[in-house]
Amino acid sequence: MDIQSLELLANLAEIFGVLAVVGSLAYVGIQIRHNMQATQITAAQVHLEGYRAIAGNLVRAPGMADVFRRGLEGFSGLKDDEPMRFFAHLSMVLNFSEASYLQWKRGVLFEEQWTGVNASTTDIMAMPGAQTYWSHRRHWFSSDFQTWIDDIIRMAESKPLYPDRLSQSE
Repeated sequence: MDIQSLELLANLAEIFGVLAVVGSLAYVGIQIRHNMQATQITAAQVHLEGYRAIAGNLVRAPGMADVFRRGLEGFSGLKDDEPMRFFAHLSMVLNFSEASYLQWKRGVLFEEQWTGVNASTTDIMAMPGAQTYWSHRRHWFSSDFQTWIDDIIRMAESKPLYPDRLSQSE
């Protein structure tokens, strides 16, 4: 073989090598995309289970729905151990909201799920009792979440959360 043939073979080998690397990178990109989709689906399922647990607490625990409603309307309306029950439940709600917020910011939580969490958190944090809670427990949460909730409170439009309260206030 002469030198020109060897150079041609070397150039062809280099081209095939580059094509192999490009193909490998494309394959890795596809695998990463599939992995992200699987992660989002898992996060959506875990998100739903978290919501069910919080809602279940209101339904199963005797009087908890009433305590939560009265607590949101104003912390001063709670007596005996009710402030503790209210704080504990709102802590669960806001821990759920914080986890959802952080997952959404990292692109793990679906936008459709985030929309509901954003709206419900905004409505809850507009309530006087939730703002009282926040003034006492804000330091329990990440600084990024604190900033988000502080912005919600600053722009809050207080309105009744439940339909029976809407009809009574009109």
